[in-house]
Amino acid sequence: MRNAELKVTQNAECRPKGNAECRMQNAECGMRRGGFLGNNVVADKSFDFAVKIYHLSKGLRDTNKEYDLSRQLLCAGTSIGANVAEGVKGQSKADFISKMAIALKEANETYYWLRLLHRVDLISNSVFESHTSDVNELIGLLTAIGRTAQTRARGNGKG
Repeated sequence: MRNAELKVTQNAECRPKGNAECRMQNAECGMRRGGFLGNNVVADKSFDFAVKIYHLSKGLRDTNKEYDLSRQLLCAGTSIGANVAEGVKGQSKADFISKMAIALKEANETYYWLRLLHRVDLISNSVFESHTSDVNELIGLLTAIGRTAQTRARGNGKG
């Protein structure tokens, strides 16, 4: 029965349009369908970003013997994807919204640690630009998903 309900939700709400708002709605629909690694832009990007952050953190430890800041970066950067994954399998719309908000906070924290590492010359300009470009993309996606989900929750009278 649940699969039938999800198909109805998918067809009713997900539209393959080219503008950014529709892409965000489609990403949110993909998460609610329960697909984690399939056609789920945010889950895929946050997972790939976690891998990238892991390698950066490992490099900071191995090359620079920087343990404290690299650990902070690792925790925040990998937590984005972990919260997205939890939100995908959330128990309710409110749980989904909460996990996306936490993922957004972690993305903002990751941006902070990247700025600090750059400012103290532990990462190069090119590494900084590459990682901040990725995290800023995640911030944009998570912001749009959160807004859409909150608007829909208010519109349906559910939270």
